[in-house]
Amino acid sequence: YQRRVTWGINFQLSFVLLMGASNSLPSGDRRKLLIIGGGCTASLLIPALEKEGFYDVTLVDKKDYWENNTASVRFLVQPEFHTKTSIKYSDWLTSTQFVQGEAISVSDTQAEIRRPDGEVIKLPFDACVLATGSSYSNVWKAEDLSISDRRSTVDTFSTKIKQANHVVIVGGGATGVEFAAEVRQVYPTKKITIVHSGDRVLPKNPLKASRLAAARLAALNVDVILNDKVVETSADGVVRTTGGKTIDADCLIQAGGMKINSAFVSKLLPDAVDTKRGEVKTTFTMQVERHPSLFAIGDIWNFSQDKVAFALKEAVPFLVDNLNRYFRGVALRKWSVSKQPQFPALVIMGDKHSVLSLGPIMTFAFAKGAAMKAGLWTILPGL
Repeated sequence: YQRRVTWGINFQLSFVLLMGASNSLPSGDRRKLLIIGGGCTASLLIPALEKEGFYDVTLVDKKDYWENNTASVRFLVQPEFHTKTSIKYSDWLTSTQFVQGEAISVSDTQAEIRRPDGEVIKLPFDACVLATGSSYSNVWKAEDLSISDRRSTVDTFSTKIKQANHVVIVGGGATGVEFAAEVRQVYPTKKITIVHSGDRVLPKNPLKASRLAAARLAALNVDVILNDKVVETSADGVVRTTGGKTIDADCLIQAGGMKINSAFVSKLLPDAVDTKRGEVKTTFTMQVERHPSLFAIGDIWNFSQDKVAFALKEAVPFLVDNLNRYFRGVALRKWSVSKQPQFPALVIMGDKHSVLSLGPIMTFAFAKGAAMKAGLWTILPGL
């Protein structure tokens, strides 16, 4: 499976590498580039930088593995799928150096990293890419430091789903909707309920997408409670809502609650972080405000857009070009937020149903695309 996932990472990069970088550095003029965070961005950025041939790249991640967290809605129900969507960095990275540890601070010239054994080391750089993304207070994104521990967590959670009589999902966004469909696909008779605070599921998608998804959930016999919130959960699994409903739940999972991973930035550079949202203040050149040697990309930046992995397909080659320009001492290009794609937006509802939005008024449901997307979860990590 390792070769299959590695091939997938490289295949996904064909779009990035074919674009190329218009401002490559002179041959032999190498720069130390540090990447903090090993998520979707790293899976695209590292091979692109290696292709350039003049960066000494070091990746820092607290985990010893890469995981395609967009596939979590499936592998948390079917744990065997996790082996197709994760890989140890030692089995993937070639010329890029990997340092396992958690960033505890960053300045304009170096980062402090705490290794798993507690040792704190300093890594100097010529430029640093902040790509630590976001985290959740549940199992959607990996927190385990080793791939073996992560697979144990996935196995434990999937067993909890299997044994539950009633699965309650808090949140009716794409994650909650997709997860409900995945549970139903494996367990045809299990009771499933979505509790959502808004007046429609998929609130960030076009209205037609919400209607199509709601119809599919109804066909799957998934109960949907709208305009309500979970306010209390007792030790015996009783869930109470603001609307006065009482729900007996064997398994309750939050499908939301994203937190930006930027605490290490604010430690030494408090001016660089928005205190309300936790996002890093990023200019349209993808540099951190007042700190030109630091670049930010992905969930951590403060651009006004939905945090979607699909946007990275355009953002990564742009970032590589601007890194080259930075070291050449020429003007950096400015990223247009309006360019960042919110479409296509594909919501997978099991292997036999999808809702695809190609634009604000171009939304439709189809039956075969979901299986295709399930394949992309395997061969295109980071999508």
